[in-house]
Order: sequence, then C-alpha cells, then structure tokens
Amino acid sequence: MQLTKEQISAVKGLERAFAKCADANVHIHNHYGMLIAYDGNVVEKVDDKETDTPCTGGYTLKIKDHLDSWADDSHFVHKKE
Repeated sequence: MQLTKEQISAVKGLERAFAKCADANVHIHNHYGMLIAYDGNVVEKVDDKETDTPCTGGYTLKIKDHLDSWADDSHFVHKKE
C-alpha cells in the first residue's frame, strides 16, 4: 500500500506543520481523536495525572477525518474492492 508522490508530499507537509508547532511552543494533544493545541507558555504538558486542570480550552483543530483514538484495541486496514 504505497502512497502517491502527491500523498507523500501532503504527509511531509503535515510533518513540517507539527515541527513548526513545536518550534512555536505549541503542545498538540489528541483527545479521543480530536487534536487540541495548547500554548506552551502556559501549559507544560498534558497527561493522565489528576493533579492539575482538566483538559479544557485550547484550540481544537477542525479536521475532516476523525483521527484514530483506539489506543488499546487491535487495528485493521479495510481495503477497497
């Protein structure tokens, strides 16, 4: 299942966007398949320890495809016929 050159270029653009966010001190958090961006000047990290503020606020990215959030389950690729 190889990607086309155009698809590879799009994925590399996504990689560059994540690197640009890191350079700009933006924390990206996956919350049940939604990406949320937090200001790294205010938020140190997001984890599962109940010692601070619940995950609220931030900037929710509007993404057409719902991202995978089945961390503990098996995953299966379903090919088109």
